[in-house]
Amino acid sequence: MHPSQDIIFERLGTNNATVFIGDSHAEFCGRNFVSKKYYNNFYTYHTGATLLSTFGTSDDLLMRIFYFINLFKKKFYKEYTKINIVFSFGEIDIRTFFFQSLKVDKSFKNENLFFKFLADNFFQNFTRLHSLVNKKNEKKIHFFFKGITPPTYIKNYTIKNLKEFDKIRSSNDFPILGLLKDRIRWNKKLSKIIERKCNKNIKFIKLDKENYAKDGSLNSKKSVDNIHLDDVVLIKKIQKKI
Repeated sequence: MHPSQDIIFERLGTNNATVFIGDSHAEFCGRNFVSKKYYNNFYTYHTGATLLSTFGTSDDLLMRIFYFINLFKKKFYKEYTKINIVFSFGEIDIRTFFFQSLKVDKSFKNENLFFKFLADNFFQNFTRLHSLVNKKNEKKIHFFFKGITPPTYIKNYTIKNLKEFDKIRSSNDFPILGLLKDRIRWNKKLSKIIERKCNKNIKFIKLDKENYAKDGSLNSKKSVDNIHLDDVVLIKKIQKKI
């Protein structure tokens, strides 16, 4: 969250606040300044290099997010008539965790069971979070899930076993694993499942086609580091959908 900038800067004319919560992609979506004097009413709570699977299985992360929402609400309750919470998860799962689970650990018999595990766990924990936030019939808080950032086209590692995986992980916690065509397929499939499971309590924000290259990977013209979408125009398009 921007440190004390509600005092230093003058806000734009809106009574809504939006907080992007999650991985590093949340940073890019919630911290685009429009000028030296004004800034949008967008904030970021970066939970670290957090996986979608972590949100779905971690009580600790769930409560951290719940306490953050409460703190944010108390600080700005009178100032904003609506507070939007936007989750940003999934890209790291597809970059690393999918290949690890399906090809190295072989924790699941097939992709469909893995997708179901990820989606079911996310929505199970989200339902818990939604219930906690809305215990007092809270009408001010609204939830969204931002479409998963397209997979990077950067060259991936080729590994055959757990020993090779551990060696790579010693210098890179979240390496790019799996063929690009597989990661593109995983991204599309997981995104569709999550979008389909979204309901009246959480809305899905679909990314525009400009975010993607022709093959479905990350649009290289819209990313400086080949991982994150940092194009201001595209970021503003995401923000306007909220």
